[in-house]
Amino acid sequence: MEIVEIKKAEIAKIKVLWEELNAYHRERSTHFKAHFASFTFEKRIEKLQVKDQLVIYAAEIDSELVGYCIATVKGKIGEIDSLYIQKEYRGDNLGRKLTEKALSWLNKFECDEIYVYVAEGTEPVLPFYETLGFRERYRVLQIR
Repeated sequence: MEIVEIKKAEIAKIKVLWEELNAYHRERSTHFKAHFASFTFEKRIEKLQVKDQLVIYAAEIDSELVGYCIATVKGKIGEIDSLYIQKEYRGDNLGRKLTEKALSWLNKFECDEIYVYVAEGTEPVLPFYETLGFRERYRVLQIR
């Protein structure tokens, strides 16, 4: 396994993985299935374009991408925007390695705050993020 950096201009390399993550969110969501059904990779890229800085790390096994982590900075706010590992590779510490690499990158920007948003329905991932130092600060409720 190797962790590689994907250039911003080559973000399409992770499209299939992102679509798998989006499908996972859609399956797990109780209230926002329609959002995930209509949320395309292209729409996601648009939202990422407004960030000041962006990095994409990917886990590669036998020349195949099996997971990725996107981190961004806007002003002094850092974010782990997206993390996905294909099911058959979960439990191999790939998510931890990718996230730690992204956090190291974020620390270079001396961010005042670093966030990760966890989609409704995927709460089982919370203990993973807590082992990395994240703590629940807010619960955001939404209509639509």
